[in-house]
Amino acid sequence: MKVAVCGTVGSGKSSLLSSILGEVPKVSGSLKVCGTKAYVAQSPWIQSGKIEDNILFGKPMERERYEKVLEACSLSKDLEILSFGDQTVIGERGINLSGGQKQRIQIARALYQDADIYLFDDPFSAVDAHTGSHLFKEVLLGLLSSKSVIYVTHQVEFLPAADLILVMKDGRISQAGKYNDILSSGTDFMELVGAHQEALAVVSSVDASSVSEKPALGGQEDAIGLDGKQESQDVKNDKPDTEETKRQLVQEEEREKGSVALDVYWKYITLAYGGALVPFIVLAQVLFQLLQIGSNYWMAWATPVSKDVEAPVNISTLMIVYVALAVGSSVCILVRATLLVTAGYKTATELFHKMHHCIFRSPMSFFDSTPSGRIMNRVRLWTLNDKPGTGETQRQLVQEEEREKGRVALDVYWKYITLAYGGALVPFIVLAQVLFQLLQIGSNYWMAWATPVSKDVEAPVNISTLMIVYVALAVGSSLCILVRATLLVTAGYKTATELFHKMHHCIFRSPMSFFDSTPSGRIMNRASTDQSAVDLIIPYEFGAVAITVIQLIGIIGVMSQVSWLVFLVFIPVRYYIAAARELSRLVGVCKAPLIQHFAETISGSTTIRSFNQESRFCGDNMRLSDAFSRPKFYLAGAMEWLCFRLDMLSSLTFAFSLVFLISIPTGVIDPSLAGLAVTYGLNLNTLQAWLIWTLCNLENKIISVERMLQYASVPSEPPLVIESNRPEQSWPSRGEVDIHDLQVRYAPHMPLVLRGITCTFKGGLRTGIVGRTGSGKSTLIQTLFRIVEPSAGEIKIDGVNILNIGLHDLRLRLSIIPQDPTMFEGTVRSNLDPLEEYTDDQIWEALDKCQLGDEVRKKEQKLDSSVSENGENWSMGQRQLVCLGRVLLKRSKILVLDEATASVDTATDNLIQKTLREHFSDCTVITIAHRISSVIDSDMVLLLSDGMIEEYDSPRKLLENKSSSFAKLVAEYTARSSSSFE
Repeated sequence: MKVAVCGTVGSGKSSLLSSILGEVPKVSGSLKVCGTKAYVAQSPWIQSGKIEDNILFGKPMERERYEKVLEACSLSKDLEILSFGDQTVIGERGINLSGGQKQRIQIARALYQDADIYLFDDPFSAVDAHTGSHLFKEVLLGLLSSKSVIYVTHQVEFLPAADLILVMKDGRISQAGKYNDILSSGTDFMELVGAHQEALAVVSSVDASSVSEKPALGGQEDAIGLDGKQESQDVKNDKPDTEETKRQLVQEEEREKGSVALDVYWKYITLAYGGALVPFIVLAQVLFQLLQIGSNYWMAWATPVSKDVEAPVNISTLMIVYVALAVGSSVCILVRATLLVTAGYKTATELFHKMHHCIFRSPMSFFDSTPSGRIMNRVRLWTLNDKPGTGETQRQLVQEEEREKGRVALDVYWKYITLAYGGALVPFIVLAQVLFQLLQIGSNYWMAWATPVSKDVEAPVNISTLMIVYVALAVGSSLCILVRATLLVTAGYKTATELFHKMHHCIFRSPMSFFDSTPSGRIMNRASTDQSAVDLIIPYEFGAVAITVIQLIGIIGVMSQVSWLVFLVFIPVRYYIAAARELSRLVGVCKAPLIQHFAETISGSTTIRSFNQESRFCGDNMRLSDAFSRPKFYLAGAMEWLCFRLDMLSSLTFAFSLVFLISIPTGVIDPSLAGLAVTYGLNLNTLQAWLIWTLCNLENKIISVERMLQYASVPSEPPLVIESNRPEQSWPSRGEVDIHDLQVRYAPHMPLVLRGITCTFKGGLRTGIVGRTGSGKSTLIQTLFRIVEPSAGEIKIDGVNILNIGLHDLRLRLSIIPQDPTMFEGTVRSNLDPLEEYTDDQIWEALDKCQLGDEVRKKEQKLDSSVSENGENWSMGQRQLVCLGRVLLKRSKILVLDEATASVDTATDNLIQKTLREHFSDCTVITIAHRISSVIDSDMVLLLSDGMIEEYDSPRKLLENKSSSFAKLVAEYTARSSSSFE
């Protein structure tokens, strides 16, 4: 059965489909869905990856069915044009595909699933008339002839073929029945058909012979039947309405107050095996502590107080018992660490699985009211992308993320140090630490010299002098610490701020090609993880290295008088740093793909759930998480390896020093110096290990600076303003656009998209641009705004070469309603007037002109009504109308409409076209549209094919030549509107 859903903008058509999918909270009533579902969204959702993977969507390849789907969706020709065919890697959000191509890939994905029920949300608005007819015949009346299909459409010509038509108005079904039955039974459907007839009348006025007076459609029955497995499920989403839902859609993020509830601790502890490991962890720690205390008591009891006192046990018994206690302690540590790691890993995995499952199963209302940043903040995940680059991948648009190899260049350290005030604070930080260390050593020497060895020896100074000097040295040390800490924090904050500003500026000023080829996950990784390291970790590590080095020099200066073996502890470093450095780089690179995968999954959650693919996406997510654990585990293992060997060498060094001191004859070394050396030796173990640890950590973390500097050196867009070549304030006065031999490609290694276009758009005239999807229409507009820089040729506006002026001067004078409308989180007012340049009366006037005034007045907060992230709480058509409202407020001399009314009904489209003719009559209007009625009354029509101009003339002259491509396109449209598909 074929069910068509139609209605005006915002009438509830998409919400009806969402309720069938279980995405919209159900307040009352019942809904049952029997069978598997496939869904095609109004706004295409395309995954990053190969076109083939997007179509298969987890299903195994069946070549015969795959080829039929490609042919039905008119994708075969597109794949022939692409260098890698269906193996072409699609950029994030399908950024290197046209809107029509993305829509047809969506349809192909749904067809290949062989579902029982198909839900299409306005699938034909993004494609041209010929492609739309082909899709309707081959898909809805062909491959899906035996399936249940519910399709939303604004194109009245596709309605007669439906077995049932539902007319939506204000969230209700106002009419239902077959085409001819409801045509005479109510006004709502008659208004839609009347608007369609009015649009046809415009075409008829240009070429009356090509159009019949009344559209009629039928059905085509000879089709391929695909059987699907039956399953019954009750769609339940019975969330009650609350007072909060009547207020702002996006609420403040929830935050607990007071102390953390004990229940949180309990749930965390019991997540791993019900908390069964906790008693064993505690027992291992208790035994370790008892053995430690026992070994100390044993040494205290078994060691004689002096040479004159006989030892209670012989030396061999003493050592055997001590070693046994030490081995027992080590075993307890090993057991405790193993159990702790096991419990921690299990708890983290279980907690992630629970949250992951809940997010994937959340209703659409959760994503409407929850900005993605909140979700991403809770999910700090890592992944591994270890696919090697090949010769072919070098020519794909999206490349593997760059990664440095070998030692971190000294230039990275130097740039980091000199970012804050040119490095002026560094000498003062070092000087403060040197003074602190000298004062520390001086105070220790002072105490060793001024304190008598025994009661029989007279003190060199009295107690008051001893305390005054010692306190003075202590106060000096404290002041040095205060100065050092203040300077270190100041330098760290300034460096982090400067580095962020540099990267931030470069990314915001990057050309569009950078974003085309760089997944957002890579940028987010540098702006979050790497920036966090620069903010919090690297200044601390730099300070720790400097402090520890100076301390160690002081200790070595004292210890070297006893033993030179203190230098052996540095041997393991050469083996550790090389491996740890590369592992840290790998960890830094591999986080981005999972961030991107998770963000894509959230944005496409409706589509994923409609195909029952939650388990596959959860599995992919977990597989990527598990893949990360390998380099992360190796990095942690390398650090533990280092710590173990440092402890061993430090202990041996200290032991040798003690043996040496005990073995030498009395009187060779001053007892006070020997005691001082032993005291420093006790700290040597910890200090040496700490120095190596911080040195290694510093080199590992400085890679974050290295990665941020990579993005701080991204080539920038041309300057915003060129002072020596600024256009006049009144430019453009005529709005004439002259294009000469224009050639455009998206990247140096990519093929040409526009190939030598030469034409002139006369000032004050309306120019329509048409052509098959992927022919280069949107690319031409992007080049006009210099979103994409031309490879060759030039564009002049009123005689001014746009390549010679600043981007700000160019873009400020142009207006556009883009193919993918954008709304920002905030309010209706902030979306229409972000710079607060217009009065409320002017904003209301613009809303009325773009047919949104009544809709906004219905809302309780009027102009302050909330807009969720990406405008998700507004329909696609309403988002396009908001963009129209922006340009009505701005009133530029040149206006570009890129499929501006593709997602609105014909009646609204007619009103919008009338509004544009009234308010932009003296402006140059460039319109890209698949609706012939939107371009047929243009002064000129430009028809593009494969990136070249096929035809360019007035519509009337093009229609006079019946063999022209435009005449054939109009004939296809009128034939579709005047005859059935039967």
